[in-house]
Amino acid sequence: MIFTPTSGTKRAERGAVVPVVLLILLVLSVVLVTLSMLTGQEPLVARNHVMIAQAQALAEAGLERALWALGRPESAEGVAWSGPAPAPYDGTGLMSVATETGAALGAFLVTISGDGDRQRQVVSVGLVPAEPGPLGRARQEISATAVRLRFPEPPAAIAIRGGLEIGDGVAVDAHGDGTCGDRAGTWSTGATTIGAGAQVQGRAGDTQVPNEGADVQQQQAPAGFDALAFTAAELEALKAVARVRGTYYRGAVTFDGARRMPDGLIFVDTVSGLPITDATPESDLAAVTIGDG
Repeated sequence: MIFTPTSGTKRAERGAVVPVVLLILLVLSVVLVTLSMLTGQEPLVARNHVMIAQAQALAEAGLERALWALGRPESAEGVAWSGPAPAPYDGTGLMSVATETGAALGAFLVTISGDGDRQRQVVSVGLVPAEPGPLGRARQEISATAVRLRFPEPPAAIAIRGGLEIGDGVAVDAHGDGTCGDRAGTWSTGATTIGAGAQVQGRAGDTQVPNEGADVQQQQAPAGFDALAFTAAELEALKAVARVRGTYYRGAVTFDGARRMPDGLIFVDTVSGLPITDATPESDLAAVTIGDG
């Protein structure tokens, strides 16, 4: 016997498609609404990123402004290294910044604090916009320590706390250039030995004959060297500058024709990079050799 489907069964199959179509439409609607919401937030996210970058740049500008003021303490707009910092460097006044077209960009707030005459704490805050708006504002902060380095006047072209050995044929000449005043050729708290053919010449008031007492000053009081020595904070600052310049070295270093001595600041640290103390072993001390060329 053969059965054929009735018209009622076909109507039931057609009716089952409707819920599936409605479910698909519902899913698509949710996806479209979600995409619409995400697309609407992208401009806000991009605006926030731009504001944060601008606030960071303004904070860096405030730090540069503080360093500029500390570098000119004698100026009317400068800041002294001791005592309270005047406005607006006391954190009480916003310094506004505008674009080339005159449109307001934001502002920075600078606070210079600290005691002593050689170290200051600087806090710079960048704000975009300068005043809070209906959409809020970005805020970035930078903290730094400014150290004023001393430039002591050594008594000789080469000053050593300890013994000094001048190798054969070496020439130490502090006589030809008087821009630094009258200086001896060498100065040491210990004994100084001079190799064969070596010449040490200074500008300490003697004749131009090398290797005389005024040229080679030895067995000097250690206090004379200690008064010129840098503090731990100053050494750390010098070390940081040398790292930036690429002239920071550790351990044994030789400068000669193959490796010429660079101009400017050179910092030769201990092998470990740790400060020298009474407990520092001799194997950790730095050694510098200056050869021909």
